[in-house]
Amino acid sequence: MPDSRLYQADDPSCSHGDCELARFSAPSARLQDVMPMLLEAGRRVEVSAGTVLYREGEAIDAVLAIGSGLVKLEQYLPSGRARIVRLHTAGALLGLNGTLEPDHERTAIAVTDMEVLHVPLSVVRRLRSEEPTVYIRLLEAWNSYLSEADVWITRFSTGSIRARVARLVSFLAVMPEGSETDQGVVSLLTCEDMANILGVTPESVSRNLAEFKRQGVLDVVEGESERYACDLHELEALALE
Repeated sequence: MPDSRLYQADDPSCSHGDCELARFSAPSARLQDVMPMLLEAGRRVEVSAGTVLYREGEAIDAVLAIGSGLVKLEQYLPSGRARIVRLHTAGALLGLNGTLEPDHERTAIAVTDMEVLHVPLSVVRRLRSEEPTVYIRLLEAWNSYLSEADVWITRFSTGSIRARVARLVSFLAVMPEGSETDQGVVSLLTCEDMANILGVTPESVSRNLAEFKRQGVLDVVEGESERYACDLHELEALALE
């Protein structure tokens, strides 16, 4: 079970109105009418970067809806090395496999500060009998995450290291965590995290990022040392190598 210190009482001045729904809206249109039900039963949680939301092998006791921020799902190899198998941002629902499975298959760690909606699993399971249409939509969302996992493996585990780094930078640049004005601007992960996604060494990631910067594919945003304007067209070309 996640550390109980993560769960803070709701601000009594905060309502579950349109602004709340906007923060926790899932990207899939078919889930828009699900979120009000989850908001009604859920509890808002503020999570600091680096916090473990849950660990692989722990019992699933809740579905977590991400309102803001970025989370990584890690799987540990027999060697003890961590491999990042997914990244999720605002709108994603974590723990939906708890409807059919008892334990978490991955460890979830906050990459940035996050706002999360904690919905008891018992509430979600009750939808099966009380709101079967809603329950089916949640299962469909879970199935879409499983399908995306296949794309994730293909995208980041095949091709040259430079191509894989280019694909990952492109992916981070278009993740739905910012406004439309942020398109083409990327906040990079650490070289270690990027290496754990791609299955390569941090040194290989660092060398390729340095090359992208020299070529002008990545250019530091003025006044923001950790954000880069990126040439998406050039990244697409590099990704095909």
